[in-house]
Amino acid sequence: MADTVSDPNRRSDRTSVTFADGTGITPGARAAPKGSGLEAVSTFGDFDGDGHLDMAIAAGTPDTVDDPAPDAGRVHQVIWGPLGKHLDGKATSQITLASGQFVHGLRSSDGDHDGRAELSVFQNGGDGTVNRYPAVFQGRTVKAVKADGNLYDLAHWPKKFKPGWADVGTCRN
Repeated sequence: MADTVSDPNRRSDRTSVTFADGTGITPGARAAPKGSGLEAVSTFGDFDGDGHLDMAIAAGTPDTVDDPAPDAGRVHQVIWGPLGKHLDGKATSQITLASGQFVHGLRSSDGDHDGRAELSVFQNGGDGTVNRYPAVFQGRTVKAVKADGNLYDLAHWPKKFKPGWADVGTCRN
């Protein structure tokens, strides 16, 4: 689980996620992979419409070659709010990914203006592409599903979907 999520420069150009070597593991949570190549992404939103902020997080090792490696994003979960000061929540659910590829980004928004945040999962698609998979929520079950027309080229994807605090949208009932 993430111990700290911050924007160190307060410019929305970088989000830092810090993992500690604690012994406590939330039931159902996976330990974060360790190593110098670890990258993590997160986003916040009220995914279940209960009025509390929830956090989606993914961590893994990015692919270093054009063909994606399976299970490159080994931690992918939603931590249900209310979130405590250490970003612990009342429950944790795994996100079932559309593929086992590296997760480049997570984004929350309320495009249909119903007060619940929608979650998009951006995963490596191979051949220099990133696929966007919208997440479907059924209770505490979270599944990223394939959708047509959601393919981006890897070179331009980070410019179009700049990471950071700027992607935290307004979600309210």
